[in-house]
Amino acid sequence: QPTPEAPAAAPLGPQAIGFGGFRDASARSDEFELSVVGLPAAAVSGDLHAWLTGEGAPLDLGKVLPDASGNLEFVYAAPDGANLLATYSGFLLTVEAAGSSAASPSSDVLLQNTIPAGALGPVRLLLVSAPDTRKNVAYTLGALHETEQLFLHAKAVNAAALLGDFDSLNRHIEHIFTILDAPDGPNYRDFDSHGFIDDASDRFGLRNYADQISALAQAAADAPDATLNVKTHAAHLVILADNYRARADAIVDLALKAHQATANAERQQYTAQLLELAAQMLDGVDANGNGVIEPITGEGGAYTLPFDALVVAVGAVPLRLGPEEGTGVPRFAAAAA
Repeated sequence: QPTPEAPAAAPLGPQAIGFGGFRDASARSDEFELSVVGLPAAAVSGDLHAWLTGEGAPLDLGKVLPDASGNLEFVYAAPDGANLLATYSGFLLTVEAAGSSAASPSSDVLLQNTIPAGALGPVRLLLVSAPDTRKNVAYTLGALHETEQLFLHAKAVNAAALLGDFDSLNRHIEHIFTILDAPDGPNYRDFDSHGFIDDASDRFGLRNYADQISALAQAAADAPDATLNVKTHAAHLVILADNYRARADAIVDLALKAHQATANAERQQYTAQLLELAAQMLDGVDANGNGVIEPITGEGGAYTLPFDALVVAVGAVPLRLGPEEGTGVPRFAAAAA
């Protein structure tokens, strides 16, 4: 799978001095990254500690050390590979007594942020778990897994055409149709007329995954607390879901043409195109030749989905001076991302 880039600065807001966000390391959303520039050294009279916050108790990620210029790059990976997004939704950077082992964050908060409430529910359905899928797999992760399966069966369809094996070709077309459509979908049927449906899917359907991703992305973007970052990357997810639907329709069309073709050379032509589309559905394609597979129409595929969903869960870190000390308000406060 490709390696995600850091989130673009523009959607994080003009005051952003960095970002905090979840990402994949050895498992899904098992890593938290904090990147900040220009921390005011004069404001720190102890140890800096990073924390993850959520519905339960904060998690101390340990002491962090900015460099001489006040820049901080910090990465925490859950030792057990736990999905951090399932439990946490924000972060703090606090000043603790030098050499202490704090059980909870102090009130001396330097930076803080959280995923907007309107985005948190959709983000967890996209990246943590969903109630209506097999084994409650999250929607972007289920879509990715099923696209990998689709690609394998597309290879089998193409191989069958190259071998002139019409029965195998039809059997694997049936597999592809079950992956694209749930049992209530238009192409979920006994395509090879063997008396039963040979289901190779998780019975949710890639079209349904695309619909759920679109709906959740739009819900996050429409929430009253939606930030520019949320709106930007939610729009990307809608485009990626549209790419899914367009490629799914084209794959069905090519599969039917391969089935109906009377010459094996013609079948091979259609199945080669089908395999190429399945690869694009999985990997995406650099259609505009700029060297990057982007979340734009005709480009991004399944591997792009979790990345943009994760960036919806990125918090910008705007830094502003707070009220004078003694008021009970942190010296540095961070607006929601």
